[in-house]
Amino acid sequence: MAGSCVVVIVHTEDALSIDHFLFYGGAVDEPMPSIDGNKPSIVPGRRDSDGNRKVREHYRDIKRTQFKKMMSPSELLDALF
Repeated sequence: MAGSCVVVIVHTEDALSIDHFLFYGGAVDEPMPSIDGNKPSIVPGRRDSDGNRKVREHYRDIKRTQFKKMMSPSELLDALF
């Protein structure tokens, strides 16, 4: 889907102030990189009678290394618009 992205706000541990942003996506007119190759997420905590956790079919885990680190809001706005 063109213009799709994921933005993560990383905050400081002590003051909970914004430290930086993580961005996963393409240019404004490009689709978001495919996440189909990433492993599906699992439901935390709940397990079935065999002890297995349920797989969340429409959710994918994206490694932090796949995100682009952006230090300022202006960098993030440039990537979004």
